[in-house]
Amino acid sequence: MSNKFFPLKKGFIPFYIFILIISIPCTTAGSGKSNTSELAFKFNLDNFLFSEKNIEGGIYTAVSLKNGGLTDKPGYPQLPFKRKLVKIPDNADPEITFKAETGEVLNNIDIVPAPEIKLLLDSGKQEIQQKFFKSTEAYSQNKSFPTEQAELEGIATIRGNRVAVIRVYPLQYNPSLHKVTIFKKINVTVAFKPSGISGKKTLKANLFATGENNPAYPLLKIEVNEDGIYIFKGSNLAKAGFSLKGVNPQTFKLFFKGEEIPIIVKAKNQSKFGKTDYIEFFGKKNSSEYSDNSVYWLSAGGETGKRVEFKSNGTSGTGQVKSYFTYNLKGEENKEFIQTLPKEEGKDHWFWERIYPDKKSFSFNVKNLSTASDEVNVLINLQGLSDDTANPDHHTKVYINNNLIDDFDWDGDVEESRAITTTTEVMKEGANTLTIEPTGGTAPDYIILNNFTVSYPASFKAVGGELYFTEKENGLHSYNINGIKGNKGSVEVFDVTDSKNIKALKFKIKRYALKFDDSASAETEYLVTTAKKRNSPLKLEVKKESSGLLSASNGADYIIITHEDFYEQAKSLAQFHEAEGMRVKIAKINDIYDEFSYGFYDPQAIKDFLQYAYKNWEQPTPSYVLLLGDGNMDYKDYLKSGIKSFIPTKLVRTSLFGPTPSDTWYACVDGEDNIPDLYIGRIAASSANEADEIINKIINYNSFSSGEAWLKNILFVADNPDDAGDFEVSNDALEDELPDTYTAEKVYLKSFSSVLQAKNSLVSIINSGALITTYFGHGAVTNWAAEEIFTTKDSSLLSNKDKYTFLVTLNCLNGYFASAYDEKSLGEEFLKTKDSGAVAFWGPTGLGFNNEYEEVGKELFSTIFSGDTTILGKAVNESLINAYINKGVSEDYLKDMVFLGDPALKLKKPE
Repeated sequence: MSNKFFPLKKGFIPFYIFILIISIPCTTAGSGKSNTSELAFKFNLDNFLFSEKNIEGGIYTAVSLKNGGLTDKPGYPQLPFKRKLVKIPDNADPEITFKAETGEVLNNIDIVPAPEIKLLLDSGKQEIQQKFFKSTEAYSQNKSFPTEQAELEGIATIRGNRVAVIRVYPLQYNPSLHKVTIFKKINVTVAFKPSGISGKKTLKANLFATGENNPAYPLLKIEVNEDGIYIFKGSNLAKAGFSLKGVNPQTFKLFFKGEEIPIIVKAKNQSKFGKTDYIEFFGKKNSSEYSDNSVYWLSAGGETGKRVEFKSNGTSGTGQVKSYFTYNLKGEENKEFIQTLPKEEGKDHWFWERIYPDKKSFSFNVKNLSTASDEVNVLINLQGLSDDTANPDHHTKVYINNNLIDDFDWDGDVEESRAITTTTEVMKEGANTLTIEPTGGTAPDYIILNNFTVSYPASFKAVGGELYFTEKENGLHSYNINGIKGNKGSVEVFDVTDSKNIKALKFKIKRYALKFDDSASAETEYLVTTAKKRNSPLKLEVKKESSGLLSASNGADYIIITHEDFYEQAKSLAQFHEAEGMRVKIAKINDIYDEFSYGFYDPQAIKDFLQYAYKNWEQPTPSYVLLLGDGNMDYKDYLKSGIKSFIPTKLVRTSLFGPTPSDTWYACVDGEDNIPDLYIGRIAASSANEADEIINKIINYNSFSSGEAWLKNILFVADNPDDAGDFEVSNDALEDELPDTYTAEKVYLKSFSSVLQAKNSLVSIINSGALITTYFGHGAVTNWAAEEIFTTKDSSLLSNKDKYTFLVTLNCLNGYFASAYDEKSLGEEFLKTKDSGAVAFWGPTGLGFNNEYEEVGKELFSTIFSGDTTILGKAVNESLINAYINKGVSEDYLKDMVFLGDPALKLKKPE
């Protein structure tokens, strides 16, 4: 498979300025003017590599630039570019101008278009396909690409330094004329214009947004996961450890996301809260992708708290009598995660069921179907999986109870949201079925259902002692609710439109019938409920004091973020680094949630905490971060695997693989760019025993003598060469970075008569000791090569105690530690293997291309063996960013390369 490069997004700027500026290989010059910066780039034909490509019978020219990147817009000419960083003042914005001097002109050239990369999912397999096509817009115009020879890509703040990144294009191509123009010199002037922005921001965090009215500890943390009225008694508070001694119930206050919300307090004695007294509040299910649980905080003391107030509604029945309301019944199950679809960012990637080749039926249950209206609206959200050149790909029919309600064509691997209007004649009270039938657009016709909503007229009748409904019309309305069992003391009616400020309504009730009037000036949500439907919170937990994470007196070189289950192991590693002179701070994950996301389970809290520590703690700022605990990208456990996510990962969109696990995202704390400002690693332990074993390996590794002979061995493993790359040549390129004092041990698959021979050879070399082990080739989450030269099951063959290797896999998916399934990635398995395997791992959680992995690998070996960097967290960061800036590799690698292990670990280079 040939390469694909991806452009820098605006605001996405590289890190280590001192490294990157001196590493630009083309000729540059700078002037020290106070309000401008001058850059000069020089090129000639010797800088370019032209090669011929045969694509589907067409002959194209591919052109690349040494140590440069390539544009990547599918269907448009793929052209080389150079990148340069310029430091800019905090209070200025850059503007660029340029002058380009034409050099040589080449005619009769047909530049290859950038390919579209697709992950094929229609057959149930995950295969990568590269699709080449010419965009009509690009190739039919008498127009040169790019239109400008220099551009400002973006601005970022990198550990306190604002920088601009400049991109220059030394080559211009006119597809209509088949003409290439090479610019032998491009002069760029960067002018600094005052912006009025200081560039210095201080992140503030507070659990409560009530200013001077902040409540005092202890606090009661309350978790709920459904919409409804919740109740808890004094006895529940006492059992949770929340002392009621001296508590005046009038001072109870409840907070949600930092805001006080009204509650109902029922106490026999207004100055004392007894065990049978109780508190009611309206709780909302969390709607985030990470958890259904919402968190509320109860305090006592100080001023009087907010209470639920009554609306000034009536009960006379003088309003417009409503005979029905529209009930929205949603059908959705999350059974399959599709990594690369939909293509747009921020979309739902969890789906219900594939529909091919036969039709599929989905059940839904209708309650209280009204005859007052006959209109039914159905919304179906589908996703196309097949994408053929013929149009259309899909022909879909939809039925309710075998009644055809829609028949339509659509095309491509795109989302299809189909709004259908039908009547109540196709439905019935009770069990119903929605059937979706793919009848064949272009074969094969692969589609998958995300969810559906059936909106039907429902009568005002409570189900199980409760009724939610929404009034969409303005004006005074009268409601008659049937099916309410209970007296007035056990029944309540609320306006819950604003869930943080609900209102109680007056009503009349007689013989299971409840009546009330209300005026609506906007869409209004009502809840009629009885004592039977009052819910108990999922969890009550007392927080006795602040964690202190917000204190500006904190200071650390190294921050360990740990799950509470691994706190003792975190202390062991902290003590080790403190003995080396580091300032180490341990932060428990639940304390981070409490202080930075109001108690909600959310990866953003971790990033906000690190940003807060970086900007507010005592100098020098933190440098190293360890995440101690495994993660699971199935945040809500849709697949019912039971795999716990101790420290969540963040799914970040990459060009090839969609939402991809990224720990680097947490380390981007200065500016709005995506370049890490911290060295970050993860120990993906799922038990205290695993954490112990990994940390013991790390500490023991530091005690090894650097004079041991095995430390001079470097193991290179390669898959068979094919169209995706010459993996042996890639390893050889890394070998060229080694000093002569090292020994290169090679296990190249094609050099062995069997896979077993190759496996035995690499196992033998690892067991004998190798400072670094690298692999180039095809890979998956659990293995190397289609022939499975090594898999996670083979970890039992390793016996390299006290000779732990640093494993670097430059392939696809070996670092995918956050799998929703009960499988460990190869990188995890090497690290977790007891008394053997690896002491650290670096590799991708996503997909990539061999020639870009090669550039990343060369930078790593250069950083370690030609430079002075032996601290692994620093080495992998610097090498990756250098590859991005100097070699033009995709920004995807910045996002999905994960370091498993201690980021402050020093590689044991031999003396």
